[in-house]
Order: sequence, then structure tokens, then C-alpha cells
Amino acid sequence: MSKPILCLALALLLAASASCRRPSAAGPYINQPQGFSIAFPPNWEVSENQLGLAVIGLAPVEGPSDQFRENVTVAAAEMKTPLAAAAILDGNIPAMINMVTDFKPEGRGEKKIGDREAAWMRYSQRQGRFQLTVTLFALAGKKHGYLIHCTAETSAVERFRNQCDRVVGSFKVIE
Repeated sequence: MSKPILCLALALLLAASASCRRPSAAGPYINQPQGFSIAFPPNWEVSENQLGLAVIGLAPVEGPSDQFRENVTVAAAEMKTPLAAAAILDGNIPAMINMVTDFKPEGRGEKKIGDREAAWMRYSQRQGRFQLTVTLFALAGKKHGYLIHCTAETSAVERFRNQCDRVVGSFKVIE
């Protein structure tokens, strides 16, 4: 699959919910068809197959003045040919430039998530009245490419960082 097609597939994918298990205190969310698992804190709201994403985890509201729910999302798409994590990330940047309001890259690098090499990028964006900071991680499985987004209001990034790191650190490719 070419990079632009993978980008569109990752952005628009509507995943089948068969063979998926929602998270609970007893274990992680498991998506067998798309070959991954991820553990969300038990007090998070989790939904599947929304907005072209395989799964969305929403942090709880922190109080009456909390207007934006920090979140971690996973998009997955089948790869016709193997791609490295950096190629998955780079293939998505043109779409982000075109589709994300006030997209501004702030840093990038590589890290291990479980037993996989991941490429990451931090960027800021505006969504309506919210100024957001997103850390995007790209990983490759045997058959699927994965994008994991950690999104927080820019003013809450430091408070959300540990939760984001724990959730992303729990991600496992199981294909």
C-alpha cells in the first residue's frame, strides 16, 4: 500500500468490532482483527469504531471547569507491503498539514513501545477554541500499521503526560 493510501486508510478506517474485548479492571482492550491490545485506566470511557478510529480512551472530567477530555486513540490499517514506523509517520504528515488547523510540529524521535520500534512526533494544533498538544506514535506490526495519538489541552500536557505514557506503554502488537 502506498504511503498516501495508508494515510487515508489510517485516518478513515472503520474497524469491525468482532473479536474485540472492552477494557475492564481485569485486563486490557484487545482487538484481535487488527492485532493489538492496549490498557486504559479503569475510570476512562472507552469506545470503539468512532471517527475512523479502532478505539478511543477518554480521561475523566477533572472538574466543572474542565472543557476538554484528554484522550488516547488508536488507528490501525492493514499494510499491503511492510513499512517501518518512520515511514508510517512520514506518510501521514502531508494529510495532517492539510487537515489539522494550525498544525505546528514541535519535535520528533524514536522510542521502543513494548518490543516494537516506534517513531513519534509532537505537534500543536487548534481545534475550535482549544489549543492542543498531540504526541503521535507510529508502529508497524506484521500486517498492520498503527497510529496512537495522545491529545491534551496545551495547558494540561504536563499533568496528562504520565497517564499518556502508561497507556501508550501498554500497547502491544499481537498479530
